[in-house]
Amino acid sequence: MTETDTPTHVAGPRVVRIGTCVAMLAAITVGGRITDAAVLMAAAVPGSAISLSITGLAAGIPFLLAGGIGRLLLLARLSPRAAILLGSALGALAGVALATGLADAGARPFLVYAPLVVVTIANIIVNATWMSSLPEILPDLTRRRRTIGITATVTSAGAAAGPAIAGLSFGFLDLSGLCLLYASTSAAGGIAMAVAIGAPSPADQPETTGADRPGRFGGVRDIVRSRRARGPVLVQVSTNLIVFGVIYSLPVRAVQEAWPPSWVAIGMAALMSGTIAGSLLATVSPSHRLYATALRLEPLFRAIMLLVFAFAADGYPAWLCLFLFSLPQGFGRVARQSMMTEEFGATNRLQVMATYRGMLGASMVIAPFVMERGVDLIGTFGYTLSCAVALTTLFVLQVVDTPKGERP
Repeated sequence: MTETDTPTHVAGPRVVRIGTCVAMLAAITVGGRITDAAVLMAAAVPGSAISLSITGLAAGIPFLLAGGIGRLLLLARLSPRAAILLGSALGALAGVALATGLADAGARPFLVYAPLVVVTIANIIVNATWMSSLPEILPDLTRRRRTIGITATVTSAGAAAGPAIAGLSFGFLDLSGLCLLYASTSAAGGIAMAVAIGAPSPADQPETTGADRPGRFGGVRDIVRSRRARGPVLVQVSTNLIVFGVIYSLPVRAVQEAWPPSWVAIGMAALMSGTIAGSLLATVSPSHRLYATALRLEPLFRAIMLLVFAFAADGYPAWLCLFLFSLPQGFGRVARQSMMTEEFGATNRLQVMATYRGMLGASMVIAPFVMERGVDLIGTFGYTLSCAVALTTLFVLQVVDTPKGERP
């Protein structure tokens, strides 16, 4: 169904459904980041038994299993509505458990780590279900691309707002109260989202591709076998590892070069602002040719910005480099997710989307260790330059893997 023959009488209800789902997804994202901030604040308390490294592992390890989570959802034959209710219920229960754990974190930190694992699993379920359901909810490609862009923009904004809200709210809410706030957001947002997502009509169902039953490694297999998806996804996974390594290296560079502590916060804000701006650009310009060009040129552009950042002094030049460095991230994320909703059919799309999210999230677990070792060996300047070289190499490899008629 094309945009020209889309029935007008369904446009209004679909706008309401999609708007409600995106708003609730943003609210759940804000709540999740409030929880993250609460745990980090608890870890910073003198004498706390909470370890930052173990906290990072607890929040990141489920991403390594995301493909399996998607497979289980498919095998259980849960509808999108049931899957979102399941994810939000897990998030709500984990928020309550985390509130209890933070009340006694000094004695039993396991009561903090275990709920964090569940929070991440809940996030994977809700987000992967929403993205994999979009082709049924919104068959029109142009409108779907815009919806993916809006989703990426508001969730990025929610991720940035969560820690700020946690800091401002701490004056009248303790750490346990912040986690209960997330539990309420997860429960209410999930219920509203499940009601809004509804059930797709038979006319909206796309043709399915792939096996009748999801395979154990189906998500990875489908991505690798797809000539269209393979390059952009694998390049993004590698790029994410580099990006998170750069982010974690900012405080180290600030200490080595005697930058004021406020510079790190402003640098992080510049990175997040670039991502949001990129998502907005992709939302207002949902062009297939522009998306394809952005995906191919992203590693090279980011390599150039990182190279300039390596030589930049603190202050406005460095902040501008960080903003431009992250600008393609928002645009590329929208382009990749749009491409994957077009490339994979309903039979295996949920497992593919969960696997893709897991592959990206796994870099959050690995990147700090790679960065720490790299900085120890060659310093922050050498590490930044090596990241720029790695991004350039990824660009070349992606060009080689792209069919000749589609190369930039």
